[in-house]
Amino acid sequence: QHLRNNLHYHRQLRPFASSVDDPEGDDGMSDEVAKLVRQHAHQPQTSANLETLMKTGRGEFLHKTYKDETLKDGPHAATEKILIQVAGFLRHELPIRLAHRIV
Repeated sequence: QHLRNNLHYHRQLRPFASSVDDPEGDDGMSDEVAKLVRQHAHQPQTSANLETLMKTGRGEFLHKTYKDETLKDGPHAATEKILIQVAGFLRHELPIRLAHRIV
């Protein structure tokens, strides 16, 4: 049953996915949006393993984002900076991952 639902899901997406390569398709997507999806789909996805996610959550990579700042502002400031760092990663990575799913 799960496999059947999964195949049905992919059949529904297929016409939309193929129309990204054909900007004149009738899916309602403008040429500009199709071009943007193609641009993001050509970018490689950033790999993220569990260890990297854990280290990011503990703030072990803050020095990469905040090179010139002192990170001794206390736990509240560190938490805020971790959230900003994660948000920046997601802002960059989500369009790429979504485009890979569409195409």
